[in-house]
Amino acid sequence: MAFLAIGGVCYLLGLTTLIALVSGLGIHYLVANLAAMAVSYPAGYLLNRHWNFRSRRPIGAEVRRYVLANAGTFASAFGSIALMVGFLHVNYIAANLIATAGQTAANFALAKWWVFTPVPSQTVPT
Repeated sequence: MAFLAIGGVCYLLGLTTLIALVSGLGIHYLVANLAAMAVSYPAGYLLNRHWNFRSRRPIGAEVRRYVLANAGTFASAFGSIALMVGFLHVNYIAANLIATAGQTAANFALAKWWVFTPVPSQTVPT
């Protein structure tokens, strides 16, 4: 449940950025999506690390995993948004919502089983 709450907060942060850039400043929706990612993804990492997964792993390797995991799912979502807006003429906000909903399950699985995996026990069985 915490993952969805964090995702909701990050989605609203990214959506606010997206709308401000596209509707407020006239920036192209694809460029604005990149900027929204740059704003919301670091917040997602920090909130998930501390609140949801309570990770104690060293940050360096974990950040690299987070960036790789999210780059993959974002690339898929980004392509979906470009397709929906550019060819299907879906509103950029609706396309963003659909693409984000589609990547949520993949992000959770990657976060749980790869990015924020628990530190292996340091004790040796006797």
